[in-house]
Amino acid sequence: MNILDNGIHLAHYTHIDEINKAFDLITYNGANIMRVNDEYGIEAGKPANFIVLDAHDAYEAIRERAEVLASIRNGEYLFKREPRKNEIEIDFLKQS
Repeated sequence: MNILDNGIHLAHYTHIDEINKAFDLITYNGANIMRVNDEYGIEAGKPANFIVLDAHDAYEAIRERAEVLASIRNGEYLFKREPRKNEIEIDFLKQS
């Protein structure tokens, strides 16, 4: 994610479509460049190697520098964790 974040800032991507396409730099395009498409990807018969990010979509993952919730290698969890929950009980409008 840090590499992607730096690339986005260096290339000055500003349109939502450009930002969403930039996510391919660290996903699909890596396999294309290394020519490992036959062994890599999310398809039946291929090893399940992927991470799960705490985000609804690529844009949010980039914008919020999403945390990794799980890492899967060959279909087995390397680790997984629950999403962080932030609770704030301070009433800023309350007058003392």
